[in-house]
Amino acid sequence: MPAFLLDGKFFARFRDDDAVLALRLGSIAERDVLMRLAPQAFFVTDHYRDHPAVLIRLAAIPAGLLSEVLSESWRVLAERRPPRRPLWTCPACGRRFANRNQSHACGRHRLAEHFRGVPRAVRDVYTAVVAAVRECGPVKVLPEKTRIAFQVRMSFAQVTPRRRWLDGHVVLARRLESPRFRKIETISPRNHVHHFRLSAPAEVDAEFRAWLAEAYAVGEQRHLRRASGRR
Repeated sequence: MPAFLLDGKFFARFRDDDAVLALRLGSIAERDVLMRLAPQAFFVTDHYRDHPAVLIRLAAIPAGLLSEVLSESWRVLAERRPPRRPLWTCPACGRRFANRNQSHACGRHRLAEHFRGVPRAVRDVYTAVVAAVRECGPVKVLPEKTRIAFQVRMSFAQVTPRRRWLDGHVVLARRLESPRFRKIETISPRNHVHHFRLSAPAEVDAEFRAWLAEAYAVGEQRHLRRASGRR
């Protein structure tokens, strides 16, 4: 059955042909309150009895109450997440990184340097890529010496304008085979660099956007939180 996760851990799951929703709560005491409040909608089975979770009969709960319970449970559980370590700022170039003393090409570069002598068609491809990246969420566009990187907490994608196309890569937490990738480099079990080449804005399609969304989660380090949740 479809499941919904919060930081890689169970949050909710449909059961019984989608007629029942299993929902993780902040405490067993909270479940007891809900069961007293609306016993026709909230119940528990032996499987969930010793866990902070409740079962919800979807046909028996008003939409407003369901929305309120889901929102409150998400808020309580999200607030329990350990705080993220502050980003480290390189004292020389001012770039910020998730890891202290991160190795990088230190320097300050301008975006225009990458497009000097580059045809308009390639610039249009770059514009389409940036628009797709920004659909994923807030992002920093970082011109470097030989590439343009996209970063959240970590760099998750990069592009390099060429005379006839745009070369680049996305970093995924898994190895994803596709004929559109020119090469895949496995750096570690959760770090796979997928190289691509784009020649036209139309190639920034739904499949490409899905790669970016997955890579963006790596940039947020969500893949590391999922892995720690499985230990």
